[in-house]
Amino acid sequence: MEEMLRETPVAARANVEGRESRAARREEWRGALGSHWRGILALYVAIAFVLAALMPLDDIDLPMHLAIGEWIARHHAVPFTEPFAWTRMGDPYFAYSWLAQLGSYGLLAALGPLGLHLLYGAIGAAAVLAIAAMGRSEGWRPWPTLILAALHFVVLTRVTPSLRPQALLYVFVPLAWAAAATLRGGGERSTRWALATLFVVSALAAGSHILFALTGAPVFVLVLDPPARWRTAVYAAVAVVVGWLFSPYALSWLDVLRLNFAPNPLFRFPSPISEYQPGFNAAPLIGAFLALVPWFAAGSPHFRAAGPLASPATRRWCAMAVVWVVGLIAFSRVEKAITIWWLVSLPLAGATLSRIPDPRSLVRSRVRVGALAVIGLLLCAEHAVMGRAIRAHEGTVESRTLPGRWAVAAEPLASWLDAHARPAGRAHLFTTFNFGSYLTWRLPAYSASIDSRTIFPDSVALPEAYIVKDLADTALGPWRSADVAIVPLDYAVAVAIDRSPDWVRLARPDSAAARRALLGLWARRAWWDSVRVEGTTEAGI
Repeated sequence: MEEMLRETPVAARANVEGRESRAARREEWRGALGSHWRGILALYVAIAFVLAALMPLDDIDLPMHLAIGEWIARHHAVPFTEPFAWTRMGDPYFAYSWLAQLGSYGLLAALGPLGLHLLYGAIGAAAVLAIAAMGRSEGWRPWPTLILAALHFVVLTRVTPSLRPQALLYVFVPLAWAAAATLRGGGERSTRWALATLFVVSALAAGSHILFALTGAPVFVLVLDPPARWRTAVYAAVAVVVGWLFSPYALSWLDVLRLNFAPNPLFRFPSPISEYQPGFNAAPLIGAFLALVPWFAAGSPHFRAAGPLASPATRRWCAMAVVWVVGLIAFSRVEKAITIWWLVSLPLAGATLSRIPDPRSLVRSRVRVGALAVIGLLLCAEHAVMGRAIRAHEGTVESRTLPGRWAVAAEPLASWLDAHARPAGRAHLFTTFNFGSYLTWRLPAYSASIDSRTIFPDSVALPEAYIVKDLADTALGPWRSADVAIVPLDYAVAVAIDRSPDWVRLARPDSAAARRALLGLWARRAWWDSVRVEGTTEAGI
C-alpha cells in the first residue's frame, strides 16, 4: 500500500491498465484454446523439453567445451592463455563461454550424460516460454505466438541440433525483446522487472557465447523508439552494458573479438567447414523466408511504416530494418549467422504471423489436446529410437567417451593408447582439425596440436594436407616436435611420418579399426620405448 501511495498518478494508472490488460490476455487465450488453455501450454512446453532432451550429444565442439569446463572447475579461474595445445602455449585464449562450459561439465560430473540431456531439454522448454513472454509483451494473439514458438524451437534444434553454448541465446534474446516491449508501455513495477530482466539476461549471455551483444538489439530499437520517458531507454541501455561487464573478460572484450574474428585460413571462401559457407547456398529456404519477412510485417498493426518520419511507428520500423539488415549481411556471408538473423528478426516474424487470422474452432478443446499429445509422443518416440545407437557411446567424466562421427572414429585408437602407454607429464599429440576437440577431452594426459578454440590450426588441417604426390610443396605441420600422432591415413603428413625412421606405426593399414576409422596411430620410437606398457606390441590394434 505504501508503495502504491508513492506512485505518481500516471504510474498508478499504467499499473491499473496493466492489470486489466493481463486479464484481457487471459480471456483471449481462453477464447482461442478453450478453458484448459494452461494445460495445453504446459503440454506444449513439455513436448519441447522431451524433444530437446532426446537430441544426441554428438556435436564436434562439445568435448572441448567439457574440457574447458573441467579446467575452470579445477583451477577456480578462467583461462587467459592457451590451456591445452602445445603448439600455442602462452598465446592468448579466452573462454567466453565459460559459464555454459562450467555448467555442462558440472552436470556431466554430477548426473552423467543424463545431466547434459536434461540441460538441453531445459533450454528447449525455456526457449518456447521465452517466445510466450515475448508474445505477451508485444501484444500478439495466441495462435501467432504458438506458431512463432514452434518455429523458434525448430530453428534452435536445426541450427544447434546438439548441446552448444549458443543455444542459450535462443532463451536470452527473446527475453530481452520481451523486456524492451514492456519498457515501452509499462508502469513503474513492470519497468523495474524489465530492467532487472535486461541486466540478468545480458550478464548470462556474456558468459555463454561471443554473440552476447545480440541482447543489445532490443535496446537499440528501444532507444530509437523510446517510451514516454527517455530515462527508461537510458536505464535499459545501462542495464545491458552493466550486464555485459559481469564477466571475468569484461576488460578484455576487444581482445576477445579481435582474436576470434581475425582472418583465418579455414574461414576463407570457400571454407571447408559447412557452417561457414554462404548462408543462401547452404540454407536457401530459411534465407528466403527471412528475406520476405519485412514485406509482410510492414502491413501488420505492430509496424505501420506509413506516416511522418518522426512518428514512433516509423522510428521503430527503421530501427528494426537496421538490425534486420545486419542479420542479412551476416547470413549472406556464413550459414552459422542464421542465429543472428533469426534472433534480431523475431519481432518482424511475430508481426508477420499476427496477420494470419485465427483458425475457427472446428473441434473441441479435448480433441486439440489429444492431437497435440499424439503428435508429441510420436516425435519423442522417433527421436528415442533414432538416437539409441548414438547414446550407446555416451560416457561419464571417468570413461570420457562421447558420440559423434569423429569421436567414434578416433575412439579405438584413443582407448588403445590410453591403456598401453604411460605418458609422463603432458605428451605432445599431433592431430587434425576434426579430432582435436575429442582427443583433448578423451586423453587429458596429452596436449593436442589443435588449440582449444580450433580456430588456429596448424597447416595439416588445411585442404592442401590431402596432397600426397609432392611432399616438398606441402606444409605438414609440426609433427617432428610431437610424441604421438593420430591423423587420417590419406593426409600427406601420414606419408611423411611413415617414411621417417624415428617413428613407428602402432596401427597398421590391415587393422580392422584403422580401416574403419581411416586413421593411423604413430609414436616417436624414443618416446614409445619409454612409456610402453610391458608386453605391448607395436601393431597392437
